[in-house]
Amino acid sequence: MNCPHHIKIYSSQPHSYRDLPVRLAEFGTVYRWEQSGELNGMTRVRGFTQDDAHLFCTEDQVPQEILGCLSLVKIVLATLGMSDYRVRVGLRDPDSAKYTGDPANWDKAEAACREAAKTLEVPFTENRAKPPSTAENRLRRPRCHRPRMAARHGPGGLQPAATLRPFLHRRRQPAAPAGDGSPGAFGSMERFVGVLIEHFGGDFPSWLAPEQARVLPISDKMIDYARDVVAA
Repeated sequence: MNCPHHIKIYSSQPHSYRDLPVRLAEFGTVYRWEQSGELNGMTRVRGFTQDDAHLFCTEDQVPQEILGCLSLVKIVLATLGMSDYRVRVGLRDPDSAKYTGDPANWDKAEAACREAAKTLEVPFTENRAKPPSTAENRLRRPRCHRPRMAARHGPGGLQPAATLRPFLHRRRQPAAPAGDGSPGAFGSMERFVGVLIEHFGGDFPSWLAPEQARVLPISDKMIDYARDVVAA
């Protein structure tokens, strides 16, 4: 996980409220000791590159930062032509003792997530257990994303993956922003590629295809001309 690293970077120097928001992002390689029976192609691997970011901001800046994260996700989805997805807004379980901080602040954070979800202009549902967002690929397999650890078929980048953690700073003790988000437009790059392969059924649009064209001369007489075509 990347959270402590970004928090340490943020905490390495003092910040005025005028400096906020501070946005830190990286493609970082991480490892998990998945058991052999849990490995599954590119969607469940032991070593992968994770698209991760943390946004340190004031409480008033939270709604706009969430909208910015979702705008990035919408750009990714639209660019890839992926419109068949479902959205779920993850909310805290009010009966759980695992949440820290003032419930009123959680209410504000959840309201900001709801408003941001509306900007996607697709129907969305709410979930009060573990907070996932979900997408479906062409195989109609539901894809569930949980913050920081995706489920087996859960790409981080096919759905809004912005996770609001208003009280993370109290646990990790950086200098006092009111809230931070942990968005990722792609999540695990390996899993994201696996999702793309399934979504397009291997038939990628030419701009995305690893091999966009192949020149096949019909006889040996055409080889030199074929080479000229390839060079061009």
